Amino acid sequence: LGIEPIASRAAGRGDVDGVRRALGQGLLLAAGLALVLGLALFAVSTGVRHAGVAPEPADDLKLYLWGRLPGLTPYLAFVVLRSAAAAENRTRSVLAAALAANLCVLATAPPLASVLGVLGVGLAESAGAVVQTLVLASLVPRPRFAGSLSLEALMPLLRVGVPVGLALVAEYAVFAGLGLVVAVIEPDALGAHQVAMTWVGTLFMLPVGFGSGVAAQIGRALGRGDAAGARRVAGLSSGLALALGTLLAAPFVLVPGNLAAWVTVDASALAGASSLMSLAAAVLIVDSVQVVLVGAVRGAGDTRFALLASLLGHYAVGLPLGIALATRGGLGVAGL
Repeated sequence: LGIEPIASRAAGRGDVDGVRRALGQGLLLAAGLALVLGLALFAVSTGVRHAGVAPEPADDLKLYLWGRLPGLTPYLAFVVLRSAAAAENRTRSVLAAALAANLCVLATAPPLASVLGVLGVGLAESAGAVVQTLVLASLVPRPRFAGSLSLEALMPLLRVGVPVGLALVAEYAVFAGLGLVVAVIEPDALGAHQVAMTWVGTLFMLPVGFGSGVAAQIGRALGRGDAAGARRVAGLSSGLALALGTLLAAPFVLVPGNLAAWVTVDASALAGASSLMSLAAAVLIVDSVQVVLVGAVRGAGDTRFALLASLLGHYAVGLPLGIALATRGGLGVAGL
């Protein structure tokens, strides 16, 4: 994601070659990161039992992650291509690639799952990652690879991208950690928790995409020297994000049982999920606003503040408070 403001500013200046150079450097960086992250995922998949998770879900997680590993490199490449497409206002290309990936997963997941179980689901999603990357690569400018990934070329990407990556890791780790805590302290509620988080995570992708669009527009405005226009985009997008989050969260309060029934047929998960959906609605509203604001500061190239806000919000307040409410407060999964 470090190429996003760099490519957007280049596009705002009309520097097509600058966009292609940023794209090439981003793809080289993605290839290197894929190796490091692949080894990390492998280590996690084999060591999850030591975290106190029961053997059956631990084994399922291991198989699922192994199925996802082949799709890691294509997915990281897709993130780079998506940033370049947004910088040039080619977001319909991103949508076309995502639709192709979904069709691939829908076609391959059932037969693979019937034979290989959760490993087959992971392999189907890896196949979807390959498809969406190939489709998007055919629709965006060709990258320009200026030799190897030099430190001079890497530094602008790292200055912007490392804080973005750490903030994303911090946020995802909190929600993944919550699932782990539920599995340990209230395993019977894990299904209900997963149903609620599935809906939050799915609908959250809409404001995430909106935030990426905001980042691109602010970067383009700053690239052409229009600071006032960048501020207008940020202000307007904040209000729209609040409205979007409220709209997306309304069914969580109005028809929680219906939403849960789309995800599972398990009776205990259905009963527990309905009570969690109203809490999930509040999460979705606030998260919609924050992810758009993060996109705004990312478009301006100032990502350290967003990292600080994420660390303070999630680790100084959210996670310790949630654990305290779940255990000492006796609220269980609702406290989390």
